[in-house]
Amino acid sequence: MVKQTITPQIEHFLDVVESEAKEKKKTKHTIFKLETSEIAGQMALWYEKVRTAVQYKEEHLLRRAAIYRILKRLIAIEQRRKKKQIAYAFFLELAMAGYVQQRDVDDEVFSRTEEIIAKYLRALVFLGKIVKNPAESLEVRRWLLSLASEEIENLINPQREKMALIYAIYETLRPKLRFFLERPPYPLRGSRINGIQNVAEEYLGVGSLLEPIQDSLRPAFKASETSKDKEKMEKLLNMLIYISIFRNLRRSDRAMLRALVFNIYFPRWTSLKLHDQEEIEKTVREFVGKREELGNVAEHPLMARINFPIKKYMLSASFLYEAIVNNAHEVKAIASQDFLLHEQIKDKCNERYAKEKNKLRKRILRGFLYVFLTKMLVALILEVPYEMIYGHGVIQYRSLIINLLFPPFLLGLIASSARHPSEENTREIIKESDILVYAVKQKEELKNIRVTDRESAFAERVLDLFYIFLFFGVIISVIKFLKYIGFNSVAIIIFVIFAGTVSFFGALIRQSIRDLVITKDKEGFLSLVFDTVLLPFVRMGRVLSVKFSRINVFIFIFDFLIEAPFKFIIRAFEAWIDFLRRKRDEIERQLD
Repeated sequence: MVKQTITPQIEHFLDVVESEAKEKKKTKHTIFKLETSEIAGQMALWYEKVRTAVQYKEEHLLRRAAIYRILKRLIAIEQRRKKKQIAYAFFLELAMAGYVQQRDVDDEVFSRTEEIIAKYLRALVFLGKIVKNPAESLEVRRWLLSLASEEIENLINPQREKMALIYAIYETLRPKLRFFLERPPYPLRGSRINGIQNVAEEYLGVGSLLEPIQDSLRPAFKASETSKDKEKMEKLLNMLIYISIFRNLRRSDRAMLRALVFNIYFPRWTSLKLHDQEEIEKTVREFVGKREELGNVAEHPLMARINFPIKKYMLSASFLYEAIVNNAHEVKAIASQDFLLHEQIKDKCNERYAKEKNKLRKRILRGFLYVFLTKMLVALILEVPYEMIYGHGVIQYRSLIINLLFPPFLLGLIASSARHPSEENTREIIKESDILVYAVKQKEELKNIRVTDRESAFAERVLDLFYIFLFFGVIISVIKFLKYIGFNSVAIIIFVIFAGTVSFFGALIRQSIRDLVITKDKEGFLSLVFDTVLLPFVRMGRVLSVKFSRINVFIFIFDFLIEAPFKFIIRAFEAWIDFLRRKRDEIERQLD
């Protein structure tokens, strides 16, 4: 077989994989010990399982969410200020909850975590001096604690191999992306991120309909074509491309994207130590002024336009990563022979297909538990008293039973409707992987990729107009039908909220299967009708779940009323067991 020439970008990625494999082989000695009793560990583990049920997160995000929660409680609620004390309690809780083991936390990780905690404690103290508005101060504190949790997560699990792949893919695709934009993207001069058009786009997805109104209120500004403006545009587009690739390959959430954007704006932040007080204070001051800009860049609408044409390369890159990392000690030999690489990628495809299929039922159950505990239970508690008071003491069991049984049925129906990947899909993934890895294939087959902020203003407005009629038509039809079968006002509101929330989570679960499909879907008529009717509810559910995610009674109860006392009981239990162990040792020594 003829050896294939690997691109320089992928060559660098392979070097990092080999280097990290050698590094992981080294034995790391540590004085710091994570010792917990079995009973306390079981108590903490069961609590964590219940706690994650009321806050839906993908499995790879659970540890980072736990890090944020523990830091928030230790620093903001318990008001601890000694870095060593916080770091020790922090790792002990992570270990008891099953998120880290002794091999994950050596002396270097522990000491660097202390430094990170000390840096953020200093930043929080300075923040209290410069921000007097309570609401703004609370929001910035959330940002800083989220940044701290991401920094510690990256310390525990650096994922250098994946970051090297992200950079390699960015270097490969960036020269091929061609942008055709009607207006400058935020935050450049002339861009518009606020206003009635953006509100309509965010909540209903029909921003184009209100664009003429906004233009009449504030005419569009034409950015000048100076070299300085072009340079700013180039930097912004490069950043958005990198963030898009990062989001796909790291499967990141909002907190991870915000941390990435923060580190792009303030690249020296992660290297700062406690003694760099002036630099810490300067960064915090600048961050407070740019916080809104950072948040808008992290959720930039143009990234959705970038994601669409590069999706097939992202999926191929994710399977390429698995194939390479799982053969870290012979990566060059495998990558240089295309048939060996194809075999590894095919195996990884089949493994992931089977794994995602097995996870589907678990995700449906988790999604239903989350919706039931955070939305349905509260709503049902309201429905029964309403019917007892305003329904002459008669409970409408029909509406109650439908509101209880319909959501899990709808969730399962949506989630299980995804088309599973085929052999053709695997062949297409292998083909796109070749384009990323091999120089000859890349030169021959990697074409320019067109990215535009809109295809046609007229067509977009026509489709948005149709969608708005569909949205209200479906919602009104459902409400009229529910009234016809005897639902009262509260029961109707509860049904619509349930249907929206469940539709969104069903679509989210289904997306985990669809994300594996690189070939075009062949939608049947019934599937098309089903998705069309469902679309308004998915949009409504997204607004309820994402925009109002902080309105979660159970998270408040767990974080402020249960977790702190519960963790105090566990620590007291640990101290008591340690005390008994010492006394037993003393008695045994006296008997010798």
